[in-house]
Parts: sequence; structure tokens; C-alpha cells
Amino acid sequence: MKLIITLLSIFSLSAIAPVQAAERYIDDNLFIYIHSGPSTQFRIMGSVNAGTPVDVKQWDKEAGFAQIEDDRGRVGWVDANYISETPPALTQLPLVQQELEETKQVLAEIEQSNNQVLLDKAHTIEEQGVQITNLIAEKDLLTQEIDTLKLSNETLQTRLNNQSEDVQMQWLIRGGAVLGAGIFLGLIIPFLPRRRKKDPHWT
Repeated sequence: MKLIITLLSIFSLSAIAPVQAAERYIDDNLFIYIHSGPSTQFRIMGSVNAGTPVDVKQWDKEAGFAQIEDDRGRVGWVDANYISETPPALTQLPLVQQELEETKQVLAEIEQSNNQVLLDKAHTIEEQGVQITNLIAEKDLLTQEIDTLKLSNETLQTRLNNQSEDVQMQWLIRGGAVLGAGIFLGLIIPFLPRRRKKDPHWT
């Protein structure tokens, strides 16, 4: 009988294993009760709110309880199912909301910056479009002026050619007239009567 009691005691002691102190958190329940021993049959010492950081002293795997020390310095046993290594969502929610707001702010700034860049590009494209339109209009105007100058040049060249032909014709006519007059005089002069000289022997 004593042997059985000794074996049960050893087994109970091995089931309650001390652990190195580590910070854990009470899970998402609103609160859990702290008991004086590793069971709900032990006296309730108080309660711990969700998200409270606690130090785990030891685990009773058989009973499913953990001995903890809360932020008020109380040492007692709680249901191990409500012990978590990460902060519960209830306590992380404000941080997540803050990060969400910061992310929204950054995205809004990026969007505003992108909109400004797009607006500047659109304005630049519009200005370039106006400049291109003006350059095309100037090119068309210069083309018209060049065509007008070409036409005027051709007209002047035609007049100059006509004047040159007129001058040549006038010179030809004048030369022909002079030549005709010379020929006429050459033909007429021999037939003109000459004055006879007085004979000195005549008295």
C-alpha cells in the first residue's frame, strides 16, 4: 500500500513540472478565474482579464492548468487552454487599427503624389500639343509664303525674259532700219547728180 502511495506521489510530482519563467498572455476570453491549485475545485483567488501579461511558473499537464504570476503579483493556477504565447486579438486590435490608419495615410499621400505627377504630365502634354499646333501653323504659313515668293519670282523672271526679248527685238529692228537705210543710201547716192566744177579755161 505504501508502495502504491509512493508511486502515485512520484507520478503527481512528475506531472507538475516547473518551467523557466516566461511571459504569456491570457487569451481572448473576457476574464478567467485564478485558483489556489491546479483545478477548478480549488479556491478562487480572483480573476485575470483578457490580454493581461502573465509569467508562467509551471505546467500541470495532467490537470491542464498552469501556475502563473499576473501583473499584480498574484500567483495562482489558471486553465492552460487560455494561455497564449502571442497577445490576443483584443489587445492587438488598437495596434492593427493604428497601423491601418498609418497605411491609409501613406496610401493617400502616394495617391496624392501620383495624381499631382499625372496632372503635371497632362499639363506638359497639353502645352506641348499647343506648341506643336503653333509650329504646324507657322510651317504652313511659311510654306504659303515660299509658294507666293516662288510664284512672284516666276512672274518676275517671265517679265525679265519678255523685256529681254523686247530689247533684242528693238535692237534688231533698229539694226535692220540702219542696215536698210545704209543699203538705200548706197543705192541712191550713185544716181544723184553731181555739181560740175567750172573749167578754168572757160571765160
